[in-house]
Amino acid sequence: MLALKYAVSAASSLTKIVSGGASASNEYSSDADCIYCSKNQNYYRVMQIIQQLNDPTTPTDTRKQLSYEWSRLSFYSEEKLKKSLEIPNSGKSVGARLDYFIRTENPAFDLRDSLVHVSIPSYIYAGRFDAQCPYKYGVEIANLIPDVRFTTFESSNHNPFVEEEEKFREFVRSTV
Repeated sequence: MLALKYAVSAASSLTKIVSGGASASNEYSSDADCIYCSKNQNYYRVMQIIQQLNDPTTPTDTRKQLSYEWSRLSFYSEEKLKKSLEIPNSGKSVGARLDYFIRTENPAFDLRDSLVHVSIPSYIYAGRFDAQCPYKYGVEIANLIPDVRFTTFESSNHNPFVEEEEKFREFVRSTV
């Protein structure tokens, strides 16, 4: 979503954008298919997990279990989640950043009217089973930006760079 914001507010400083697992507005967060929506069956558990991860007194072993549980909701395949755990990633600031975005930026987040004016090449992707920013919001972005190339990852949730690693590499190469 940050790439979309840059495309709208600092396009002259960019040669292109690459964005995925995103939405052009806060509408995704009120969609029952999004784990951050109170209508989603996993919402209350996700909020509990975020709260515990933001608590500095939560023990390390508990943090690992909570992170795994939360991550599982954003992977199409548990096998691919396990593979992702081999990739170096501190993961320390995700909860705090997400909490900030939800409380501060998300209530007024809506770039849809501005995206139609983006004139730089844009490479947008979405996982067919994305539980954070449901697929239809990636499609919406692609329909709004004039010079866009849209890629669907058919066997991915929110993490196609791990879930469909080779196809994702091809996607990235196509942006160069």
